[in-house]
Amino acid sequence: MIKKIVLCLSLTLLILASLVTSTFALTASAEERMSPLFQKSAGDYYNYAPCMIQTDEYTKYVYYCSNRVSGEIVDYICWRKGTLENGVWVWGEENVAFGPSQGEWDQCHVCDPDIIKGGFSYNGHTYTWAMTYLGVAQWDCNANQIGIAFADSIEGPWVKFSQNPIITAPNMTSWGVGQDSMISLDQSGRIRIIYRYSDGTDDYCRYQDFDFSDVNSYTAVSSKLVTQQGLTDGISHTCSSHVIYDSIRETYFMAAEHIWDEQKRSCRETMIAALPKADFEAGTGCWEILYRYNQSNTGYVSNHNAAFCRDPYGCNIASDKLAVVMSSGETNGLWTFKINEGTLKLVDGQYSTPFSTGRIYKLINKANRLVLDNWSSENSSACYAYEWTGVHNQQWVFTKTGVNDYKLINHWTGKALDNYESSTPEIAYVWDDVSALDQRWEICRADDQYYYIRNIETGRALTSAGTTNGSAITAVNYQGLDTQKWEIVDCGKAELSATIIESGRNYKIVNRYTGDVLDNWNLENGAMCYSYIWTGVNNQKWKISTLSGEPAYIIENQRSGRVLDCYGVEKYSDVYIWDNVSASDQHWKIEPLNNGYFKIINCKSDLALTQSIQGNGNQIFGFAYVGAEQQQWELVEID
Repeated sequence: MIKKIVLCLSLTLLILASLVTSTFALTASAEERMSPLFQKSAGDYYNYAPCMIQTDEYTKYVYYCSNRVSGEIVDYICWRKGTLENGVWVWGEENVAFGPSQGEWDQCHVCDPDIIKGGFSYNGHTYTWAMTYLGVAQWDCNANQIGIAFADSIEGPWVKFSQNPIITAPNMTSWGVGQDSMISLDQSGRIRIIYRYSDGTDDYCRYQDFDFSDVNSYTAVSSKLVTQQGLTDGISHTCSSHVIYDSIRETYFMAAEHIWDEQKRSCRETMIAALPKADFEAGTGCWEILYRYNQSNTGYVSNHNAAFCRDPYGCNIASDKLAVVMSSGETNGLWTFKINEGTLKLVDGQYSTPFSTGRIYKLINKANRLVLDNWSSENSSACYAYEWTGVHNQQWVFTKTGVNDYKLINHWTGKALDNYESSTPEIAYVWDDVSALDQRWEICRADDQYYYIRNIETGRALTSAGTTNGSAITAVNYQGLDTQKWEIVDCGKAELSATIIESGRNYKIVNRYTGDVLDNWNLENGAMCYSYIWTGVNNQKWKISTLSGEPAYIIENQRSGRVLDCYGVEKYSDVYIWDNVSASDQHWKIEPLNNGYFKIINCKSDLALTQSIQGNGNQIFGFAYVGAEQQQWELVEID
């Protein structure tokens, strides 16, 4: 169903506001020009509104919208299977998932498919896959609604839910709801549906959490509004067409349509944007636009209804790139709509911030050339400016705590740089490291070799306005002044002070991000490891032993006697237990991070032990190390 669009009436946003309010920064660049995914059928056919799921290293599926009779505008949901053959993706023949249902809420068109894997019990049968889709019963294509269907296989057959729609249109005269995306919240029955909402006054992005574990008595929380800040320009239409989640960065990526073309009945441009999870869920923050797909780089007039290639649970499939599939069209409109694909390379850090965990830095103010200093070991002692003498109290150990934010630990006292809402909110001081938001600092390039350093909690920027030794360091709103710009100079690797691992001792292995422990109750080879709250049972205890002649360890579960293993080398590789066969996939490098935590790296794959979702029973997996808290582990010695 071709969309009917209402122009947005949003406020114009300043570029500077985006810079200052963002809590992280990314850049993206196209690795290759967009190219057709497959050839359309001969005749007057259209293909658009794709979703793409990669199920393994060699298999992808694309679901999309198409008509079945040449020249007839009736939307069906179709799919094709892609197979990697000699380094090239080969796409099979078109299959029909389903079409409109006579006399039902979706009797005119079905479109905008999105697929998720999980566990969905419906009418006494548990299905593995769910599909949300747009349906409409009006030929004017207003009052669009969202329904759901289930299948045992990603290839179908699909069973429509008898109580559809699950998200209803606000009225009968506006566009309604659609262009939905799903994110799995537990890799089972709980899903987050993100969708476009148009009520005749404006277009919005909303999300709503559902529990379809028992479909017949499913539950849903109230929908929430997602911020549009950073996306709208007050003149041209902008709305969401697809969203995915990056669990390592804790970031949502959006493909947002922009610049409505009434003649072509489609948008000219798609913007790729990013927003931290906390802002997404709170309806706050500012989307950071990473890339714009338009005629200048695609070669097509229309560039709309885009989606991301993702894993079966709605997450990005690669830490360093975004795979994008897009509906593109030429000057004569609808019958030229085809699906193209391209890849964006992702780089963390605005203009790249090259600071490493475990390195020592001195911070030199641009205006007065004095350095950040703190000699006292007392909590709440204020920081001050001083000429560089090279002593440890003028040195700061950096620990990366997010995509572009850091914790700064004084090398002399071990205290963390802090800024907190109190009776003296503008004072920058030190405090015991408690891993709080007020001890995290966003570092972004200001100009040339200088950076501004902004507190994540308060939003205030580190400032040195004095000109003499001992003058106060403050934290105030960033204004781009030289007193708020810092040269950050690498002084070498810090002396790591984390607890030394004693070979042959038992440990509980606690994830920094979730507080859950590494667990494996099963006794069988190949049993997956998962997270759980600490209960003190043997399946949560792991004996860590050094390898003779190697800087590595084996990690043995005390219930099963089997060792921690990660044989795969691809993203999201399974972590499980297996008999000790002295293979490299059973050997682990355990390296301290100067913050009381360790990274645990597999010797075969170099993948890091990772937990992305809090809660009992969530799978532990291997992922490329990016310094996230989900990849940091506390080792607590136990009996």
